[in-house]
Amino acid sequence: MSCDRKASRALAIVALLVLLVGADGCFRATPRPAPPPRLTPSYEACIALRWDAAANAVVRTFNASVVADDGELVRRLVAAKAEHAKTATSKLTVTIDAAPRVPWNDVVAAINDCKSAGLEDVEFAFGK
Repeated sequence: MSCDRKASRALAIVALLVLLVGADGCFRATPRPAPPPRLTPSYEACIALRWDAAANAVVRTFNASVVADDGELVRRLVAAKAEHAKTATSKLTVTIDAAPRVPWNDVVAAINDCKSAGLEDVEFAFGK
């Protein structure tokens, strides 16, 4: 390769770098557009089980509203799952928060209600 050819090739590389980087050293390549923000779950599903000593019974709430029976809880869970599916990119997770005096059969019934509603991600709240 001749000396003129090497010099012209080097000059072409320098010219390309000046176009890309610029005289001030800032990179001039077209930036990629930012990816769209991921939607995060904005809906929480919490089943709270509390012991009512006066009534000698368990009081169940779903997202702070009292639930009368298993059928109503399943209906509310199905509705929550449908609402969550509209905006979120992940599965709906249900948290069960049971007071220490709540019998285990009521906790198992809440888990079964979640399964009946098609919700498989169930967590337990850590008590005091």
